[in-house]
This record gives sequence, C-alpha cells and structure tokens, in this order.
Amino acid sequence: MNKDVTTHDLLARIEKHEGECAIRWKNVESQLNRGGNIMNKLETRIYGFNAILLTGIIAILFKIV
Repeated sequence: MNKDVTTHDLLARIEKHEGECAIRWKNVESQLNRGGNIMNKLETRIYGFNAILLTGIIAILFKIV
C-alpha cells in the first residue's frame, strides 16, 4: 500500500497540531499562574510567622535580661 501524502494534507496536520499545542500551552500557563498565586500566599504566611516568632524571641530575651 502506497500512501500519497500531499502538501495540503501535511499543512492541515501541522495546523491541527499547532491548534492543539496552543490549547495545551494556555492550560500550562493558567496552571503556572495559579501555582504562583499559591506561592505568594505561602510566602506571606511565612513572613507573618517569622515576624511572630521573632517578636516572641525578643520578648523572652527582654524578660530574661
């Protein structure tokens, strides 16, 4: 069996592939944005915890001295 593939067929396949890739990249980008937002929230929580921890340590040191 000999399959003759024309340039039109190849172009159609490439265009279809590019369309599918564009959809995938949009999904990847949205997932990365959501992950970035989650990381920002975690970073804020860590800074808040560090401030509370540092305040507690300073309070303990002033009571000891």
